[in-house]
Amino acid sequence: MNHHYLDESRPIGRLIIYLSQRAKLSEQFLITIFPMLEDRKQKTDFECQKEEGVSKTAYWIDEGFGYCYEIVADENGTKSNVIIGIYPKGTIMLDEHGFFNGAASNLHYAVKKESVFIPFSTTDFEALATKAPEAAILAINVVAENKSFAQDRSRLLRMDKSERRDAMLAFFGREIEEAFTFKELAGYLDMTEQYYSKMKKESLMRKG
Repeated sequence: MNHHYLDESRPIGRLIIYLSQRAKLSEQFLITIFPMLEDRKQKTDFECQKEEGVSKTAYWIDEGFGYCYEIVADENGTKSNVIIGIYPKGTIMLDEHGFFNGAASNLHYAVKKESVFIPFSTTDFEALATKAPEAAILAINVVAENKSFAQDRSRLLRMDKSERRDAMLAFFGREIEEAFTFKELAGYLDMTEQYYSKMKKESLMRKG
């Protein structure tokens, strides 16, 4: 594989390395995909756009976090965003049903501010797949990994509430509390913001 594509100092290079670990990439694949890729960084949270309710773009998260959320109404009808999936650096965030099948969804995707990401559209994927058959293999592998992020939250929610924050920090790293608000993380862990703050204070007290 041409070393030009494997520059670990660049987001695009790190994405190509990630893909090469999940399928054997041909020169045709690299020649085709490389011009499609451009890394971006936003100073504010980036809301991933949908077309008629369909998410048609995947996102390589190179630095920071991406996340998936749903809009939920409480008993009083007040709506809020509840995060149901968090994507750390080195992962691909996508709505598989929208990206591959054009299906609409109530889920929303976003990237946290100061994160570095690379968008990749359904249109680009279809063009790539016509020239490089390994794109189909990559799609299967990425979707399989993608499903684990929903399972991660399910595992956390099966734990005792007092254990969830520490388990989340162990998995995502403490930088997650710098990227997300306590309110967002409390919703992700299915607890109140007050309880989350209590868990953090108790953790700090234990460390003395």
